Amino acid sequence: MRNQLSMDSLVLITLCSPLLKRENVMTRKQYYQLEQRVRKSSIKSVMHLLNSTKDDLIHKIKSSNEEADLLLDLLSDFLFIIKTLITYERQHIYITTIYEDNYPRILKERLKKKAPLFLFHSDNYHLVNQPLVSLFGPISVNKRLKENIKIITNQLDKENYTFIGGYTKGSERAALEKQLENGGTVVLFTANKFAYLRKKYLNYIKQGKLLIISHQDIDASYDVAEIIETNNYIYALSYVTIIVSTQYNSGIVWFNAVQNIKEKWCSMIVLIDEEFYGNVKLVELGAVAFTIEQIESGISIDDLVNQNYYLELEKIELEQLSIFEFINDERIEDLYVN
Repeated sequence: MRNQLSMDSLVLITLCSPLLKRENVMTRKQYYQLEQRVRKSSIKSVMHLLNSTKDDLIHKIKSSNEEADLLLDLLSDFLFIIKTLITYERQHIYITTIYEDNYPRILKERLKKKAPLFLFHSDNYHLVNQPLVSLFGPISVNKRLKENIKIITNQLDKENYTFIGGYTKGSERAALEKQLENGGTVVLFTANKFAYLRKKYLNYIKQGKLLIISHQDIDASYDVAEIIETNNYIYALSYVTIIVSTQYNSGIVWFNAVQNIKEKWCSMIVLIDEEFYGNVKLVELGAVAFTIEQIESGISIDDLVNQNYYLELEKIELEQLSIFEFINDERIEDLYVN
């Protein structure tokens, strides 16, 4: 395989990835707990699980009977995983894991054990290491907002930033399309539709303008929770995130923006406009305000970020939607409509 993976990576993929199409693969939390026990044992490395017996698993890494049976069952599909990865590579679809040198270091630094264990990706993987700027806003884009997004993406192109975003319709997709139209580069981080998106944007991939990346298998179906998770990964990979519009204490843009303010994954600049009350509240929480007139005047993204960066707040005093309330929001169903 061109995609030379370590044995640790191959074992991780076998135990945790969706390639097996099974419901009983290990979760990220379960895997990290297993890895910790393995490192403290005489086995030392997860790759040696391949040669372990049930007795080894129970006595050397303190597995329960149930866990030992699960590990042996999953590892029995090791060769199937190898064959699947070779098939994917023939389609120019690759995978990296937390054990590989090319895994984005910034994801591990910012998210630690909340970082995805593995990432599927297309060609042009080098784009993930470029200075990345993301943009979030509503799924309904009026004429004024569309013009603002155009002005912002023109500035990104002028400053040679690579845009990173998902395939959510509305603001994100408008920025993605405009960046490609301008001849700029894009990292498309998606929670689903990988195969569909690769086919749709294949010409841009061949031109070296687009990288598609995902923590889900290429055939993954729509999942709201995974889209929320994907946005966190986009924040963590970004140098700066631009919020063009959000509703106060409501919806996916607000939800992820407040998370970023709490975690300080990346810088955040927020467009101040009389139409967008939620944006003002984000500034009160610590985001940096900017106006579209500043962009039009030629001020750089870097200068906007550094004009005052985060305000130091001792505590955020807002009652934000819980993840469960958010997932039940009926508007979520519209996010990925073609």
